[in-house]
Amino acid sequence: LEDKAMKTYKFTFKGREIGAIGIFYRLSYTTQSDTVENAVHKLYENFEHITDLKCTENGKKIELTN
Repeated sequence: LEDKAMKTYKFTFKGREIGAIGIFYRLSYTTQSDTVENAVHKLYENFEHITDLKCTENGKKIELTN
């Protein structure tokens, strides 16, 4: 098995935790993952109704594609 280097991804966005009722908040979420796609998947495992999503990878801003 090849060991992929883990990167730190920090997301900022408007949304709320899964299952929460009420208003949306400006939130941030940091996770480690081998790819940005997997990091986004982790984000959606914890939050919903995500808008205005921005991301940094190891401190550098990256563009997310839909």
